[in-house]
Amino acid sequence: MATEPKDQRVPVMMSVSELKALDDWAFEQRIRSRGEAIRQLIELGLKTAKTQKPQGAKRTQVHQHKASDEASELDTPPALGENGDVIGEP
Repeated sequence: MATEPKDQRVPVMMSVSELKALDDWAFEQRIRSRGEAIRQLIELGLKTAKTQKPQGAKRTQVHQHKASDEASELDTPPALGENGDVIGEP
């Protein structure tokens, strides 16, 4: 990534506190530009993300089956007795 031309723009909106945190980090790292600081933080984040399990990862098959069963239960209307009461409900 470091040798590729940097010719793609990505406008980013940031809060005052985020920008201050970025500038403080860049100053501590002796990085002269915000753009370079952002690139380095993205690179660090991507490296870290590859070694950690993502938050909110895909559901396991057990959870998928449970969610599917619950959804099908919602789609099935309840059984009614002769007097209109729901059968099988406590």
